[in-house]
Amino acid sequence: MKTADGTAWSSSNFAATSAGAPTISSFSPASGSAGWTVTLTGTNFTGTTGVSINGTAATTFWATSDTQLKVSVPSGATSGPIAVTNTAGTTTSASNLTVN
Repeated sequence: MKTADGTAWSSSNFAATSAGAPTISSFSPASGSAGWTVTLTGTNFTGTTGVSINGTAATTFWATSDTQLKVSVPSGATSGPIAVTNTAGTTTSASNLTVN
């Protein structure tokens, strides 16, 4: 309910929840070159704030859903794990992306 002075209150309890840190289940393809698009599968990709490949920041990435994220392999990236960050934390892939 909103009062005349603009304040609001509720007679019901509510809880604010966070989606949690991202998780990476898999990615495809397993190898590629700069400019290639890699598709990650996992959770909590909505709200991704950063992606890197072996420490090289990707400037082009987008979540197609909360469980799928696409990233363009950045120029200068070398073979290594993929890291995804959102406001709740960072996760790193268990396997390495091979950059040709």
